[in-house]
Amino acid sequence: MPGELYESDGHHAYFFVKSPFYCHRNYGKRYLVRPVIIFWLDIATGTIVGYRACLAENKGAVKNSLMDAISRFGTPQKIRVDNGGAYKNVYWRTLGVL
Repeated sequence: MPGELYESDGHHAYFFVKSPFYCHRNYGKRYLVRPVIIFWLDIATGTIVGYRACLAENKGAVKNSLMDAISRFGTPQKIRVDNGGAYKNVYWRTLGVL
């Protein structure tokens, strides 16, 4: 059924962007980085219900992307994630999912 199972993963993009951090005053000296896109997929419908683009896969990006998915499409009955470090660091009970 729709909304029963959300699955998530993060992937590096196949393009580079200039780092948004202002560690250098000269714009031309900023580093090129590959952004990470974290997404949440509703397995029953194949719909991407939440996503976040960031510089690294971290617990804050995972949490915020899941909160976006829940606010738009409701709380799922189950969540399935891989063994990535960002997913191990999220405290799921604070999100109201478990």
